[in-house]
Amino acid sequence: MPTHDRGVEQDPGVPGAQRPPARLPLVGGLPAAAGNQAVAQLLSVQRDPTGPGTSTSTAPPLADAALQRAETIRGAASARLLKVAAYNERASAAIDAFRAKRSDYDRNWGQAWGQHSGVLTRGGQQAATQNLIEGVVVGALASVVVAAAAAALFPAAAGAAIFTGTWWAFNAGTAVGSSVVGTAAMTGMSGDPSPNSLGRPSVPGPTTGEHDAETDTWRSVSTLESHARAVSNAAPRFGLELGNAEYAIAQVRAHTDGGTPDQNWDHTLDMVSTLANWENGLSGFDTEIDAKLAAMAAFRDAVNAWEVPSATRLEREIWYAWMARLDDTTDEALDQDAIQDYLTAMGLLPDVFYFSDNDQHRAVAAARAHVAQATSSAPTPP
Repeated sequence: MPTHDRGVEQDPGVPGAQRPPARLPLVGGLPAAAGNQAVAQLLSVQRDPTGPGTSTSTAPPLADAALQRAETIRGAASARLLKVAAYNERASAAIDAFRAKRSDYDRNWGQAWGQHSGVLTRGGQQAATQNLIEGVVVGALASVVVAAAAAALFPAAAGAAIFTGTWWAFNAGTAVGSSVVGTAAMTGMSGDPSPNSLGRPSVPGPTTGEHDAETDTWRSVSTLESHARAVSNAAPRFGLELGNAEYAIAQVRAHTDGGTPDQNWDHTLDMVSTLANWENGLSGFDTEIDAKLAAMAAFRDAVNAWEVPSATRLEREIWYAWMARLDDTTDEALDQDAIQDYLTAMGLLPDVFYFSDNDQHRAVAAARAHVAQATSSAPTPP
């Protein structure tokens, strides 16, 4: 294959995409910005004139450094693949478990909210914003799950530069530009989550009692699934890096051991340099993967331990949250017969002959104390 200028090369298959710098310095003492020509002059060597199918009779320049770097990259890529496989397995189990329990929760919530709204209607009162109420209830009854999801979020997976732009696959010495969907298109992290995500991205304030939007409190779980999908979708590209590292090692050895390489030495160094660029781009991912493996396992355990609240318990929490929003000018609603009788039967209001203004104020204060205690005991997301 003919040699080429190892500056920035346009990828004809991907508009606007550029090939990364062709070579990182592979030996100590060379300036970080030194180009290939400067490297060659410093080492007093000539560019390798051989083409595919021709090996060098002596070890080419930078051979030891190139082999060591490629083997290091192969080891890192292999370890990364194993960790990614473990992460994907844990994420799949945790999200499947959450989906099943969330389905039960939504069924119970719909029943509880419908009962709450019906009583308010009979009492001549308007139902409060459902998302606001559900946020309070979830904070009281599912805080451990929500906090575990927040702890397992994987921003390095969602925003790693390695997942975007152009990946270079070297086959028989030929650089083939292959476009790859970026993280935003893949997971919806810069906009709407994909249709298969757990929840919807925006939470408009509903004006009715319909359960028509995802609540903010559940959004950390939805975001977690988007991050997990980013890791899953990128796994084949981690495999590509491992395969290219193996190929680079084979090419270096073919040149040093008198074999028959597929590409000349200049292109072999280009490949090792590109792999080094890829590896550098994964430093943030590698820093987080171990912690996120443990965090995903903790999220799975939290989901499995979570007992989905019954419709009755959810309704009680809905009423507490609704009452906590009343004040001295609106708590007269508690004296409406339909509402007072219903809440008295539930044990949320005292069973008295005359329900005074002070009784109303005390009931609101008790509801606020209940909500404050329930939400204050919730784990705080990191």
